Amino acid sequence: MPMKAKARFKKYLVRGFAAALVSVAAGYLSAWLSLSQCQTMTQQALAKSNLKSYNFSGDIITYKDVKVRSEVTFPFIVESYYWAPLGMHATYYEYKYFAFFGFVRQYGYIRYSIV
Repeated sequence: MPMKAKARFKKYLVRGFAAALVSVAAGYLSAWLSLSQCQTMTQQALAKSNLKSYNFSGDIITYKDVKVRSEVTFPFIVESYYWAPLGMHATYYEYKYFAFFGFVRQYGYIRYSIV
């Protein structure tokens, strides 16, 4: 391989790595800035479900008593989740969002019943 070709290859390799690094950093920043919006969207979905449950001691739990948590998992990806108790059992709900600087779209929903 001629010397000019090696230098050109290294230049493109460094530029490609820099572009990938900038896009990953922008993805994490975008997701981090959208955490509260994703959490609000999950709380609205929880309120629409009109959850009424009870805990182990028999106290009634409404959707207002359930804590929703959100975290950044990958660039541009935010996961919001909550636990809904039902006596000795619980149900785990998880919502996945794609976040791009103010544009947030839900793309996944998981529900597990823990027995």
